[in-house]
Amino acid sequence: MWITASPARAWRQAIEEAGGNEVFALGRLDAEGRVASVEVLCRGHVSAVPAILGRPRAGEAVIHNHPSGVLEASEADMQLAGWY
Repeated sequence: MWITASPARAWRQAIEEAGGNEVFALGRLDAEGRVASVEVLCRGHVSAVPAILGRPRAGEAVIHNHPSGVLEASEADMQLAGWY
């Protein structure tokens, strides 16, 4: 499992509170490399969400959902992955 139970619940709640739209968050990792906490930074709409470029640091993971259910990375996802 890549995310522990408490942040998984927080992540689901954040998506629900955003009406199922895209949500951008930072996950902080534990010693085993699992997401141990989630900090929501931005909420978007059904097909996009702003990304905070300067925030991710070592020991953090960038996380966002795809409301469409299509988990293939978008062009924007690929550009951000290269930048991070």
